[in-house]
Amino acid sequence: MRYYITINGKSVAVDLISRQGPTLTFSVAGEHYTTTIKPDLTPNTSAGNPTEATQSTGNELRAPMPGIIVSIEASEGEIVPAGATALVVEAMKMENNITVATAVRVTRIYVAVGDEVDTGQLLIELEAISTKK
Repeated sequence: MRYYITINGKSVAVDLISRQGPTLTFSVAGEHYTTTIKPDLTPNTSAGNPTEATQSTGNELRAPMPGIIVSIEASEGEIVPAGATALVVEAMKMENNITVATAVRVTRIYVAVGDEVDTGQLLIELEAISTKK
């Protein structure tokens, strides 16, 4: 299956070669890569972008892979709607949108643009909000 993603403003073709459980093998410009989706993350297929990862539970956003923070789309105190991107991590020259699963308030941001992060590192602390009126 072929996907098109945007990296640094340029559209790039990504071919999904195989998926075995949480392990994905894909090709970008003839180079093969393998990655594993962590148990606390699932692909956000509703957005149509295989590089997006969504938090499934908890009050934290953690880095799904080592990389560099390239943008922070939320600020402390801000309410972020379900499915919205909170920040973007670049890994292996691919930008990965880190989104929230449900509407939340950002209580603390632990990283800045340009920071290098490790897998599992705490990026943002969240607080659940009620969407009922």
